[in-house]
Amino acid sequence: PWTLECSGLLAQPTTLKLDALTARARKMGPHLFECSGNANPSNFGLMSVAEWDGIPLTEVVQRLKPTKEATGVLVSGYDHIGQVSQRSIVGASWVFPLETLAKLNPHLAIRMNGAPLPHYNGFPARLVIPGWTATYWVKHLTSIRAVSKPFDGFWMKGAYRIPNGMFPAQQRFLSQETDVNTPITEMVVNSLIVTPNEGQRFTAGQAVNVTGIAWDGGFGIRSVQVSTDGGTTWNDAI
Repeated sequence: PWTLECSGLLAQPTTLKLDALTARARKMGPHLFECSGNANPSNFGLMSVAEWDGIPLTEVVQRLKPTKEATGVLVSGYDHIGQVSQRSIVGASWVFPLETLAKLNPHLAIRMNGAPLPHYNGFPARLVIPGWTATYWVKHLTSIRAVSKPFDGFWMKGAYRIPNGMFPAQQRFLSQETDVNTPITEMVVNSLIVTPNEGQRFTAGQAVNVTGIAWDGGFGIRSVQVSTDGGTTWNDAI
């Protein structure tokens, strides 16, 4: 049976069972899930919305009682994406600073749309970080470890980074920034025209119904506008 190993710099290391986590899970509401690379118009659509049930990671960590030496929590899972994370830690792994954990609000998700997580969505438990891109949503969780040292795993050290000053982050991942680049974190304001289809033709004077979606990392979108002349003029969407 699946268990979640909790170790490292903890006063009360333990092993959590799925039944115990499921009993404590509560509704988180709907949250958008978007691939960190969902920026190329040729492959837009790498996202979805689901209703999640889970437990705040801060709640779990507080019960484990990190020692005064602990500065972060390392969350790992069997989520192979072509690279191992670090030595014996298999799968995707991330370290989140303890001092900003509550503000980040990560959850251990147990249910998706009212049912146990599907296998390809991280069964039996995955990390859900509302507003942040999917690279942080570690699937198939295996362990939580309180740590005091920097982590040089592949996904933290080299993946999904851009030059400093090019990413309009409201929630910076300060512990992972370098002198030259910064990791992609929250989902930025974006939009997608759903209809008409690309390349679809119309006759002159024909009324065209334009539909689409707009989203962000949860900060809120005040208005949406549409341009039909390459950005020269704009009209409010209905």
